Amino acid sequence: MGGIFLTHKEVIMDAITQFDLNILHAIHEGISCGFLDAVFPKLTLLCYLFIGAAVVKFRQGGAAMCGAILLSLLVGNLLLKNLVARDRPCWIDPDFLQLLVSVPKDFSFPSAHTMISVSAAAALFHYSKALGIPALVIAALVGF
Repeated sequence: MGGIFLTHKEVIMDAITQFDLNILHAIHEGISCGFLDAVFPKLTLLCYLFIGAAVVKFRQGGAAMCGAILLSLLVGNLLLKNLVARDRPCWIDPDFLQLLVSVPKDFSFPSAHTMISVSAAAALFHYSKALGIPALVIAALVGF
């Protein structure tokens, strides 16, 4: 932090972080359960299976999906994550809850697994509405 005086960026990031923590606490207290704890970590795997199936079935679609994934990782993980440098809520409030996955070591925004899922699903949707719609639904759930 910038000492006694906060910069505009610090004030905004603090407000966003507090908003996120409030949402995470509400989710944990309101809808957290064993069933969802078992299902949600596997959604990313399901999305990756959709990606693999599409790459095999649609050559152009598979190539578009791979390009979208690569671009989202380059822009998101290498550029935006380091520019925004947003701490993960589990770093800020480590005693709040036990994570269902190992504690990530990179910054939190933007989410790599959400970027991959959404960009691949959008590319798949362009080539196959029948596969793209369920892929977009799964990608939205991955982002949740």
